[in-house]
Amino acid sequence: MLSVMLDTYFSIKGFLKLSFLSLLVVLVNGCQATGEKYEEVQSEANKSMIYIYRPNIGIKGKASEYPEVFINDTSLGVLRAKGYMKQELPVGQYEIRITGLTDKANWSFRDIKHTVNVKHESQNYFRLMVRFDPESNNRLLEPGEHYLVFLTPVEPGDASYEIRNTKFSE
Repeated sequence: MLSVMLDTYFSIKGFLKLSFLSLLVVLVNGCQATGEKYEEVQSEANKSMIYIYRPNIGIKGKASEYPEVFINDTSLGVLRAKGYMKQELPVGQYEIRITGLTDKANWSFRDIKHTVNVKHESQNYFRLMVRFDPESNNRLLEPGEHYLVFLTPVEPGDASYEIRNTKFSE
């Protein structure tokens, strides 16, 4: 009798764990970009490309949140986890702004601004990363989880390894 009860208990517990993990996978995948797979585009003469991408970051990387991305005052849309966006621009200086202060965004972090000098016929890559701050567990006056958010320029040779597994963020 006891063995039947234990088998039933563990099978229900196992089923619930499996169901929870399956739901978690569906939720995380539902927050990712769904457009076309990344492909490098050659820009027109006298123009350059800017790529902004967000590699797969997992649950602790706030995959369910997505910022709106602006170059100067023009919106490129929202950047979802495992997604990228691109913009062709003439030579000049531009400001990239990552924000949660719009109706389209679902982003709890402060704005990030980065100025970029676009050069003649170049490829410019920027990685947006959200990482759990393991030091946040040691903060007595600020309890709770804290995150580190970075918008980092990446060399084209290095970016090609990270961005190739992303999809266009629509």
